[in-house]
Amino acid sequence: MPRSFKKIVYGIFYLFLLFLVVSQFYRAYLKPEPTCFDGRKNQNEAGVDCGGVCSACEVLELAPLKNVGAVKIFGLNAGRAVFLAEISNPNKSYEAEFFYRFKIYGRGSELIETLTGSSFIFASKKRFLYEAGASTIAADIVRVEVEIFEPQWKMVESSAEAGLVVSPVISTDIEGTAIQVGGSVKNTSPIKVSNMEVIAIIFDKFGLELFASKTVLKNLSGFEERTFIVNFPADQFLKDRIDPMLRRVFIHHD
Repeated sequence: MPRSFKKIVYGIFYLFLLFLVVSQFYRAYLKPEPTCFDGRKNQNEAGVDCGGVCSACEVLELAPLKNVGAVKIFGLNAGRAVFLAEISNPNKSYEAEFFYRFKIYGRGSELIETLTGSSFIFASKKRFLYEAGASTIAADIVRVEVEIFEPQWKMVESSAEAGLVVSPVISTDIEGTAIQVGGSVKNTSPIKVSNMEVIAIIFDKFGLELFASKTVLKNLSGFEERTFIVNFPADQFLKDRIDPMLRRVFIHHD
């Protein structure tokens, strides 16, 4: 066998060994772990990112969670801003846990801040997402968008939603510049509610939405009735404009 041919054969053999070593190293240390969001049929999936350890493949045919209207932006003279976004789940048999992000844009349409969180929505229901953690002052905000991502769907044969009813008697109390909206909520079902959000919106003297605030009630037992108070910022801007007879209250639970 010619000497040059032997060199070629040995070279190919060593390259093959090097390929095996590099492949094993990549698989052991560098290759990303398979997930249910990598666009590949791996793990024990029945389809691409569905079945097996991932959500059922029929989930891919569900209607996405939708935004209802634009994100509401409420601001104070002191600069604080809060946001309120309404979303809906058009699917009749699936509820979902999901992540969301509020994207805050300034002048020139530049993205200046992003706030993220997680929430839950029942099948065929709407709910509000409330966010008060922005560091950007209200005067610098031009628009806010909300994005819903990575929903984890769960099929339900019957809803586990509790029957929560807000009393028609709701009061708005003003002391100094402090504003409180109070009332009571009754759980008309036997289902215990671990976490319930009460969101109140107050209005100005022209009937326009003025500001929104939120409180949380914990561990509401079945058939229990409990009072709530939603506190608003002590701000002269709100006191000068509020119509104490106008308010709306929304309740959601997980």
